[in-house]
Amino acid sequence: MKVIITESQLKTVVFKNINESNEKNKIFLKDKFGIDLDGKIKMIQNYEELPLAFTSHFYPEDFNSMLNAGGPFYVMNITKGYKIGNTYVNKLYLYRPRVDGSSYLVDQDGYNKAESTFLENLGVDVMGLTIKDLINIYFNEEDQI
Repeated sequence: MKVIITESQLKTVVFKNINESNEKNKIFLKDKFGIDLDGKIKMIQNYEELPLAFTSHFYPEDFNSMLNAGGPFYVMNITKGYKIGNTYVNKLYLYRPRVDGSSYLVDQDGYNKAESTFLENLGVDVMGLTIKDLINIYFNEEDQI
């Protein structure tokens, strides 16, 4: 018997209790995809928390207005998915989900990135995960305080 599973069904099966079983999800992502974002996602709630790599892209007043209008940003420190030669290097990404379902994603060099390309570079696009899913799995607000 042949069973066909769609990406959304796979995501539902594997990550059905995404908030309750984050440790299992982290182990799965690390073992199967080589992704470990523990401690590499930080919530940004004001301009002063913004890493220096991003400060030249925003005026403080404009950035704080964006925060007030749409909620916090997240900075992700990613090693996988960005290579110079044959070596993966750390790169910072600034992310915020938008109300309309799209997302704001820019790298430390100021280049806008498509969420789909970012997830493809990480290798998790086949799972149907979004960046917001990764943040729900790896970001723990209590760790940041």
